[in-house]
Parts: sequence; structure tokens; C-alpha cells
Amino acid sequence: MGFPGDFGNYSMWSIHNWSPTSITEGKPKTAYEHQCEFAEILQGDLKGQFLTHIEDQKIIDEKPFDEKITFERIKVEFVSPDIEKQPTEYDLLKDKIKSTLTAEQNEYFRWVMGLGGSNSIGAFSRKKAHRWVCKRTIELGWTKELFEEFESYHTSRDAGRSQSRIERIGKKYQWIAFFDFLAHLADNCSYIDPGYNDVDYSKYFGAWQIHKRNIDPTCWLRKAGENSFHNLNKDYWYQPFVYPFIGESLEELQAWLWDESIIPPFEKLLQVTEPETNISWCNLRSFANWNKKPKKDEDVIPYQDAWYRISSCIVHKNQVPLLEKSLTGKNLCDPHVLHNRSTDYQGFLKEYPWHPVYKDMLGWDENIGMDYTVKIKHLVPTATYEWESGSSDQSLNSSISLHLPAKEIIKALALSQDTNVFGQWGNENSEIIFFDPSAQIEGPSAALVKQNSFLTWLEKNNLQLIWFVSGEKQLFTSMASKFYGRLVYSGIYKLSDDGISGKNWFIKERGKD
Repeated sequence: MGFPGDFGNYSMWSIHNWSPTSITEGKPKTAYEHQCEFAEILQGDLKGQFLTHIEDQKIIDEKPFDEKITFERIKVEFVSPDIEKQPTEYDLLKDKIKSTLTAEQNEYFRWVMGLGGSNSIGAFSRKKAHRWVCKRTIELGWTKELFEEFESYHTSRDAGRSQSRIERIGKKYQWIAFFDFLAHLADNCSYIDPGYNDVDYSKYFGAWQIHKRNIDPTCWLRKAGENSFHNLNKDYWYQPFVYPFIGESLEELQAWLWDESIIPPFEKLLQVTEPETNISWCNLRSFANWNKKPKKDEDVIPYQDAWYRISSCIVHKNQVPLLEKSLTGKNLCDPHVLHNRSTDYQGFLKEYPWHPVYKDMLGWDENIGMDYTVKIKHLVPTATYEWESGSSDQSLNSSISLHLPAKEIIKALALSQDTNVFGQWGNENSEIIFFDPSAQIEGPSAALVKQNSFLTWLEKNNLQLIWFVSGEKQLFTSMASKFYGRLVYSGIYKLSDDGISGKNWFIKERGKD
């Protein structure tokens, strides 16, 4: 449990999300308030001296930053190792206090003086939690005689810091006891609001807030999409394009790099047709990446690397001219130009979108981009389900990422998840309207929405679908020892009854000779 025990130090860190203050009291107590409570067990002059100390410390903690005070404190706390550090008044007072306390009271004193600044919220004692979990583990039935030999033989890989696929039985007992303790905290103690601006964590709602959901029982996929990050030079009906790598010599590769005609044909990628049904789909969001290694002289002949990203948003039609004027010519490669909200590895797939874990997901927004000052009301029509493999969850072969329709699109088109097929969303007539094909085939992920249904809704509400496209071509030698240059491209496209229209622009980043 203690140093260097990873379970006590890392797995149990979430203990600090609670204060020992009773949930019936409402507001968690500060370090100063806990220290005042501790003072009640002291007697005579010690109590007065201690109260004077914490009052003085509170005055210092509440002062604005002052270089002189800070410098004086640094001099006291970080003296040269060659100079014998003289005990401070508080050091002497602390020794006097400790000499009058029992072992249990000394632990109380240690905890209460380690809570941080006077106005910091007092977090629950992790050492106290360690002892409770150890005691509970023994009560549950773990004994050295029953399990030590078995564990040392079958889980020897767990001796290192890497996660073993076979977990010690004792660790399983620890997890049970730990979650038992978290349940007691949640039922009885005040939750500490971490102060995030974009979510309501004013109180404890569920285990997703402390990232303790480590398996999704609503999703039975063991993987989704490709085995590789790269597309392996294979095209799909919804991604009918393979990046052309032309040339072998350095001169031919440089000609390929700066050729602005060798980029994805986005008009054919934004709107795709399913061969078997002849149904047209809009590609709302996708990403693809390729590279090609040189056949020889890797230190001289560079790699060819290329990728593109498709993202989209919905705006009112009268805002389209302003959006095009504001963003044309900008580098749109940053994936956060349009903010696509994700489940943050804690929302279950079949809980979307009704569960409280999703209630703070961003809908209509005004800010476009991380660094742009563009203020245009828009809706990103997609979200992303993400679940990470590894750690405690061995149910996955690899991490899963699936595109979802935004909550507003689900409501507008009356969609619900297919109960039998992961990644599919249908309407009231059981007609598939939205799906991510990577949930069913070994191919790249994409957010596909049925074009006629989607366009009908857009027209009815005087809305416009806008695509942002971006990507790069670049050349660099093995281990990126030499960079020859990068061609960055971006574009804005629109969907209407007349089809797709738009344009691209380019930024050249020259390499160093």
C-alpha cells in the first residue's frame, strides 16, 4: 500500500476526491477548519500556541503574491545542505505537540497539517483508506497460506511495473475492498468539486467522474476498424481513394511533393454511394493516412507520407458567407478547429445519449478553432465513442473509436441505436440513417449519414452543411533525420441540391537543405 506500492499510490488516488466532511453538512471543510477542530484535543498553552500558528499561516496564505515573503520562505525551507538547518518556531511547537499525543492522535496531526494551504479543501486521508482496505481484504478471505504460492507461480510477470494479463488474486481482493470503501465515501462524505468549467461536478453523480469505469458491459466488440493505423493501400466504397506515391529518385519525389494536383478528390469522398443499395451517404467525419518507404538509401531517399481529415459543421444559411470569408486561406489542419466531443473513455456505448455522463456534451457553439476569433453559431453533427484497451480491461484486442451522431441530430431525425448491430442508428421505420462501418468491417472509421434524409432536415430548417477538409504531403528520411518539405492543403465545401461545391488552398513549408 505504501511506497513503492503502485496500488496504494496510484490506483487509490481517487480517495482524494472526497473530504471527510459529512455529506449532511453540505460544504467540505477547509484545511484551516480541520486544523481548528484538531486544536480541541490540545491542552493549555499548546492549544493557544497552535491556534496562533494556524491563524498566522492563514493570514500569509490569503495575502496576494509577494516576492519578499516568498523569498524569505524559500530561504527557510531550502537552505544549503552544507549549512545545518536550524529548527523553526513551528518545528519546536510541532515536537511539543507530538510528545503529548497518542499514536492515533499523531496520525490525525500528520494528516491535518498536510492538507495544503489554509483555504484548500481538506481531502480524505489516503493512509487511513490504505489501512481500511488492507483490513477489509483480510476479512474477505485472502490469506498468505491459501494464495501466496499460487500467485508467485502464475503471476510472476506482475512483479514488474508493466500490467500483467493475469492479475494476482490478492489484487482482486484489494479492488473489491477499495470499491467497497469508495461506496462508503460516496454515501457518507462530501465530494470535492475539481472546478472544471465545462462540466457540473458540484457533487458526486457516478464512477465516471473519477475514471473508475474500466469495462463497458454494453459493447461486445473486441476491436473496430483496421489492425493498422495506415490504410495499407486498400480502398473502400466509402473511402474510394488510395494516395498515389509517384517516383523513386529524390527529384521525382520532390516533384510529387509540390504538385498541387496530387491531393485527395474531395468531391468524391464527401458524398459516397453504397454499391449494393445505390444509396448516397454524406461523410461527416473521417481520417486517412498513408506512407511509403524508399526501397534503398533510406538516409538519402525520403519517406513519402500523406494524410487527410474530413470534418463538418452545420450553420444557418445566412452565416455561410461570413464563415467562408473568415476561414478561407487559413490552415485548417488542427483537429480542434471544429470541436468533436468524445465520451472520454467513461461513457458506455448503449448509454448514449440519455445518460448523465453525456449531459455536458457541447451542442450548438459559437467558437470555431483554438486560435481563431471567428464567432459563428454552428453545430458539429458528430461525437465519438472511445474505449481504451489495456490496464484492467482485457476484454479488448485494441482500443475502440466509433463515430456517433450528435445528440441534436439524434433528436432531429428521431434516431436510436440498433440493438443488434453496433455502430448503426435507425429511425422510427427501422431505416438506417447513420452508421460507422468500422464497427462491422476491417476498414477505416467514418461518420456516414443518409444524404436524402439529412438534406431534407437541413432544408426544412434553413441550415447548411459545411465540410472542412485538410491534409499534408511531406518528405523526410529515416528517423526524420532530414526534412525535405511539407505541402499543407485546406478547403471548405458545401452540400446543396445541386451537389458539392468548394475550393482548396495551399501552404508550402520548405525543408532545410
